[in-house]
Amino acid sequence: MTGQGADGATLAELLAALAVGAVVVAAAVELHTAALHSAVTVERAERLAASAQLLAQILRSEIAPAGGAPCGAATPVLDWRSGATGRAAAGLPDAAGLGFDAGAGRLRLARFEPRLEAAGYRYTDWEVDEAGRVTLELAEAAETLPAAGRSLLVGDCAGLHAVTAAAGSAGAWLRLRAPAAAGVDPEELLPPTGAVWRRAALADPDDPRLERTTIGHSAAAAGVDEVGTLDIDGQPAVRGVAELRLGFAECGAEGRFIAPAAVTDWGEVCAVRAAVRLEGGARPGEGRLSWPLTVTVPLRGRLQ
Repeated sequence: MTGQGADGATLAELLAALAVGAVVVAAAVELHTAALHSAVTVERAERLAASAQLLAQILRSEIAPAGGAPCGAATPVLDWRSGATGRAAAGLPDAAGLGFDAGAGRLRLARFEPRLEAAGYRYTDWEVDEAGRVTLELAEAAETLPAAGRSLLVGDCAGLHAVTAAAGSAGAWLRLRAPAAAGVDPEELLPPTGAVWRRAALADPDDPRLERTTIGHSAAAAGVDEVGTLDIDGQPAVRGVAELRLGFAECGAEGRFIAPAAVTDWGEVCAVRAAVRLEGGARPGEGRLSWPLTVTVPLRGRLQ
């Protein structure tokens, strides 16, 4: 015999209703849990996307100016001693502002403020004596002038000259030794106005116009969520970088990127490619999110 409840429902009907309710509640809980997991996944993906964007911005801003030099890295420099023509960036640290430390796995970058306004001195006129010695008339008298024998860069951004300071400079007059190379005639080649840089300043770590940076990848133990970190000058910049591989393309072959060990002349590299893999942290039982990223950076500092 089946009993009835106060509202007329039988015990079997009540048990059936409870069973159906339990199924509905379980389904609702499962849907709620799935929704929470989905929200967490979306949040992690958004964080990875933000990290990828930040990393790309950092790499471009740090790498692109490398190789910058007075009047631009590609500015031709005529050496008055040898008669040879080089480039303004040749005086920078490493190979014209770019190098790679294979032992530490670090990219080395350097740039010197290229603007003409950043030169040490400006000249407004010059004269040449019978012996070929040049005297520059500076725009302003200076308390300290380059000592005799110092190597200088003189000229404007159409072309620079590697010259040597002579004795007798004072106030607003900077004297230069006569060219040693045959066929180098200051009266024909030297711009009427221009600027003067000490060549040693291009590699002087104490000169504020020189900026030096290193970029590296720390191992997982140094990161968070057991993944690595991109660091700038040894300081964490972007966390969650699981992998960083660098490739280098020589000028004229910008589409062909090679490993650091395959680079034969760092002075001829015109672009850097960073292949990066970011990873997001995971809770127990969840998989990691992975975000691949490739950033190609032309060395604007060298190409200008």
